[in-house]
Amino acid sequence: MMTEARQAIRADVPQLDALGPRVCANAVRVLAIAFDPQSWRLTIDEFLRLPDRRMFVAADGERIAGVLAVIACPALFARGANVVRVATLWVDKAARGHGVARKLHGLAEAWTREVGASAMFAGVPHDYDAHQELGDDASPADAIRFYRGQSYQPAEASFIKEIR
Repeated sequence: MMTEARQAIRADVPQLDALGPRVCANAVRVLAIAFDPQSWRLTIDEFLRLPDRRMFVAADGERIAGVLAVIACPALFARGANVVRVATLWVDKAARGHGVARKLHGLAEAWTREVGASAMFAGVPHDYDAHQELGDDASPADAIRFYRGQSYQPAEASFIKEIR
């Protein structure tokens, strides 16, 4: 499989729109919310437009087979480290095992260095059933294996609180 990884461009928006429910499947499940196409479109626009965000895609020909979005978060941690957070990482099932995520991650690492950040952070839910596949997306266990394979180290637990 010949896959090219690059920064997302405006011409990718129609495909990214269509992939939204698949790309966001884990977040929708973890947060117990419905997928909102309008919010997804705004998110895509922000990642294409704002200087503190980047979206990278991997394309097999003209078909997008992977998406990685990152956000620069200066002083995210109390230690004062400039950090880039992985907001989204998704690879189509058919493209998994072909280095797509590694290619995307390589672009994100290069951008992390470019913006002067000293670390990358990826939040993965800790309370999961390791045998459960999450719709079209990989399980958190797959994500943990990927990040460990990219030399990520476990960090403080991630938590979320719903405010109503």
